Amino acid sequence: MKVWWVTVASVALLGGVVVALLPSAPDTSRGSDDEAMVMVGREHNDGTVRFTIEGRTVRGLYPGAVKQMRTTVVNPSRHRLRVQKLDGKVVSTSRRSCPIRNLQVRPYDGKLPQFIEPYGRVTLSGALPVAMPPDAPSNCAGVRFTIALSGVGRQEGR
Repeated sequence: MKVWWVTVASVALLGGVVVALLPSAPDTSRGSDDEAMVMVGREHNDGTVRFTIEGRTVRGLYPGAVKQMRTTVVNPSRHRLRVQKLDGKVVSTSRRSCPIRNLQVRPYDGKLPQFIEPYGRVTLSGALPVAMPPDAPSNCAGVRFTIALSGVGRQEGR
């Protein structure tokens, strides 16, 4: 049985997740808003299979705050998918005076691997922590950052 490794990296053309930084009171819950940017993949002739990663918009960040970006993985394939890694990377900012170094996406904090059934959709129990360092300037309030999501997995039973 041959195992195919799958890698998905979002590109500016495919989209990203916009993290809105709105001035608001600190929120200590793991909850999130219902907005999401979806990355869509499809099966290619070279044997790789791409899967979809959806990230929920994170709001209310301020210097020193850490919020949780919940993610959903969609398997558009007819084969079971084993997701082994999820990452996020800050790729752009809406304000030059608040560079991307003022936001960090930390490693996924949930249990991996996760299995997604053929044509299935799973909201993962863990999250990608999104943090604004304590020394970030206060003018970063209201700035939008774009986070590129990526994941690594493999098909099972092929």
